Amino acid sequence: MLIDEQASPGGQIYKGIERSRRNSPLGPITVPAAPLAAALRASRLEYRPDTTLWHVDPDGTLYLESGGRTEMLTARRILLATGAIERPVPIRDGHCPG
Repeated sequence: MLIDEQASPGGQIYKGIERSRRNSPLGPITVPAAPLAAALRASRLEYRPDTTLWHVDPDGTLYLESGGRTEMLTARRILLATGAIERPVPIRDGHCPG
């Protein structure tokens, strides 16, 4: 099961990859990642978008919220991916060292 706070695959960096176009400014960056989202959708993995994991007990009990409803599940293994990298954008004549 993949629990995702975002509404669609891609996280913060590749947000919107399922609707990216090659001719968009970010197309060269996001379009190559689109097959990964398609593979996720085609897999047997249960994908739970728009879902918040708000608590984990030591025994593996997960507390989830989605659409105003709460739910408890028990997991044997948990992998947390809690953040993303920053993608700085260079600005011509910006403040740079030197």
